[in-house]
Amino acid sequence: MNNWCNLGKYCALGNGCNLGNLCNLGDSCELGNGCILGESCTMGSWCRLGDQCELGNGCHLGDCCNLGNLCKLDKGCKLGDRCELGNYCILCDQCHLGNDCTLGKPCELGTIKTLMELK
Repeated sequence: MNNWCNLGKYCALGNGCNLGNLCNLGDSCELGNGCILGESCTMGSWCRLGDQCELGNGCHLGDCCNLGNLCKLDKGCKLGDRCELGNYCILCDQCHLGNDCTLGKPCELGTIKTLMELK
C-alpha cells in the first residue's frame, strides 16, 4: 500500500502485506504473517499481528495488542499497556513498552524504556 493510508476498525490484511509510511489502522485490526509496517505507522488497541512481522521506525501500537513470534520492532517503536509479544522477537534501541507487557522467550532487546521511566 502507499504512504499515508488510513484503514478503519476491524480490518484484516493477509500474509505478506507491505504498508507504507505514516499509515493509520483502527482498533481490532489484524495483519497476517510476514507483514511490514512502514515508518511512523499507528495501530489502535486490541490489534493482532502474525508471525515475522516488522514495524518500521517510530510505529505506535495501542493497548492490548498481540504480536506473533519472530517479530521485529525497529528503533523508537511504542507499545501500549498489556501488549503481548511472541517468542524470538527483536526490539531495537529506544523502544518503549507500556505497563504490564509480556515478552516471549528469548527476545532480543536493545535499549528499552518503559512508560513509567519516561514520566
